[in-house]
Amino acid sequence: MRLQKTGKPFPVFCFPWKANYWKNKPGCFILKGGLINWRSMQLSRTKLGKLFRRLRILLLTLLTGLAITALLASWHGKHTRQQAEARLEQNAEITALQIESRLAAQIEALRGLQSAFMASPDMDRHTFRDIIENQNLLARLPGFVVIAFSRQIPRDKIDRLVAKNRESFDPAYRDYKITPLTGQELLQPVDFLYPVNASTRTYLGLDLLSREGTVQAIGRARDEGRGIASPLARSGAETSTSFALHYPVYTAGQNPQNLAERKARYLGAISALYRVEHMLDQAQLNRFDTLRLFDTDQTMNGTPARSEILIHETKNPDGAQQGQTVCNNRIINLPGRQWRLEICAAPSRFIPAGQHGNWPVWAAGIGLSLLYAFFMASRSPIGRIYGNTNLGTPSELRREEERRHKLETLANETPDIFVVRDAQGGIEYANPAARKEFMLDAAEHGMQPLLTTAELAELAEPLVVPCQHLAPSGETRHFEATIVPIRSPFGCNTGSALLARDISHHVEQAAMLDLARTRLSEMLELSGDWLWEQDTEARFTYLSGGPFKLHDINPVHQITRSRWEMGLGDLNEKQWELHRKTIEDREPYSDLVVTLKANGEPLVIQLSGKPIQDKDGVFAGYRGVGRDISAIRHAQDALHAEKLKLMAMLESLSDGVITTDLSGRVEYMNPVALSLTGHEIEEASGQGVESVFQVIDNETRLPLPSLSRQALQGGARLPPHRNAILLNRFGLTFCIQEAVTSIRNEKGEILGSVIVFRDLSDWLALSAKMEKTAQRPPSGSQPTE
Repeated sequence: MRLQKTGKPFPVFCFPWKANYWKNKPGCFILKGGLINWRSMQLSRTKLGKLFRRLRILLLTLLTGLAITALLASWHGKHTRQQAEARLEQNAEITALQIESRLAAQIEALRGLQSAFMASPDMDRHTFRDIIENQNLLARLPGFVVIAFSRQIPRDKIDRLVAKNRESFDPAYRDYKITPLTGQELLQPVDFLYPVNASTRTYLGLDLLSREGTVQAIGRARDEGRGIASPLARSGAETSTSFALHYPVYTAGQNPQNLAERKARYLGAISALYRVEHMLDQAQLNRFDTLRLFDTDQTMNGTPARSEILIHETKNPDGAQQGQTVCNNRIINLPGRQWRLEICAAPSRFIPAGQHGNWPVWAAGIGLSLLYAFFMASRSPIGRIYGNTNLGTPSELRREEERRHKLETLANETPDIFVVRDAQGGIEYANPAARKEFMLDAAEHGMQPLLTTAELAELAEPLVVPCQHLAPSGETRHFEATIVPIRSPFGCNTGSALLARDISHHVEQAAMLDLARTRLSEMLELSGDWLWEQDTEARFTYLSGGPFKLHDINPVHQITRSRWEMGLGDLNEKQWELHRKTIEDREPYSDLVVTLKANGEPLVIQLSGKPIQDKDGVFAGYRGVGRDISAIRHAQDALHAEKLKLMAMLESLSDGVITTDLSGRVEYMNPVALSLTGHEIEEASGQGVESVFQVIDNETRLPLPSLSRQALQGGARLPPHRNAILLNRFGLTFCIQEAVTSIRNEKGEILGSVIVFRDLSDWLALSAKMEKTAQRPPSGSQPTE
């Protein structure tokens, strides 16, 4: 509807009012320029005043609700800020602990190198490099730049040090020189350096006593016998801030106990340079708007600094639009210094979306205030205005009837049970499925519960309960019953509705699933294998019994622990790092063997696992199997020990021993066999026995057939031994006696052969000499005619 005035349209909204109040005339609000025009209603000031007095309850209720909403919004804002400050404090504590843990790792590495130098003051450059590479400092220590050993020498020994370093085969030391070369009597140039590259080569030969901050740090470290951090430095070509840790090195012996002894036994210093920003976790930094590090305590001379020095600052580019920020401070202790960590972030970074603003409180408060205001107004005399409104036009009544018919059709056609009761518990409506299931044609079911007595109770909210019912066919059926209370617009109980869904098939499937799970659990308990599951943090969430019960270990005590918290399991750190890398890459793995301690005894287990995803395809952890292979490992160890004993026995024999496989290829030769044949075990292994062990006849000098081949072919009648001549690889010959037999398993199957031979050359020579001596006539006797 549109009314025209001065050529400009303005909207009009019409609706029916109570006939006896508005004298059977529809009223219209005419909105013009944002104001309500009452001219079409033709109301007098008296009637407007009466209307305002009747609406005072609605207005007062609405204003009271808005005031309470304002108080709640203020409390919510304060609580949100306190919650954000608490979470920021936790994150600041975590960040500070992370930095201190990385500093502790750096200090531990330097102390280890310091101990190595004090144990071996004459350590050379190569040993220095090997120790650092074995510790893998470049990968373990974030921010690590270079580590150096500076040696204190008098000025008259400079030329000798320079000449010694220039004689090195390392190209970086061929141009070794001390810079700057000052006139001081004592210098402390960098002697050893790791790593040596284009960016760190400038430190080689640098006199650390020529730098003001460094000479104070090194002098204090020498006098106090402990590590000291030097002041922060930033070169003009670098944008990053770095700091150094210095640890003194003394000559071999007990730790010096006083200042004079420390100065007398001082050898030099271990110094390491680190970049500050690389010690911070970038993923953690993204949670803050601003992170700053201040140097608060310059304790080179034992007194605090007069002002703080900003050493690092990180700003999140998205932090400018986050609103007002909150800040938190933490103190980080270094050897001889202190840092202050300051992080700032908007509360919205720690509060879930939708909770850091007050608009939900205002929206809920205004909505509830309006509802309660209209409810209170309906209880007051003014409610009579709304009491007898028109039911609507015939078309609206027709649409309402169509909706009712659709709902009734849906209730009649659904296979689920649908029953409506009145306030006294009597059944007002039951769909065909309910009448068939419960035979509701009988009069005795009118006030009786169908599935549960909760149908006759007055409920405050919907109730869902599982139920059972014996069908007319004699079959027990399972239902999921939902009982919904029905209330009037004024909150009075007018009845209830029962909606029951047949879940017999689901219950049967669940029972079958439980039975299968029980069977699987029992099978796993009987077998040596066991199942395990881990969450996204590699912590165990499930462990079946398996070998744990055999070793009297409760699997529940291992829940929430990660695998490496149970011990390294005889694996070195590199192997564990590879395993952690596999888990971080979310890749499957198999046959990982670890050894744990179970009640003081070794427990060897073999693990295999693969990543799992939840129903949305998101990584949820790992699932896998474990196997107790302790008995197998013990048997392997025992077999290996027996093999070692057998090898020791064979190597101690004075006879030569050669073993072959089923194809006649050499598998083993003891030292005597290697010596007589002239072969090495590396080149003889895998070759045919005829090419390694070549024998000829004593008289004809013709090659003899291989007794090893005859033994492999199952020769039943082999000679117990045979005399022959062995041809050495280098052309030497030996008179030997050989014996051959086959190697068989417990079933009598041939697995290979063994040749045992001894050198008879010396024995035959001695025998011939003795025979010749026996044939020679005695001295002084006359030969017989």
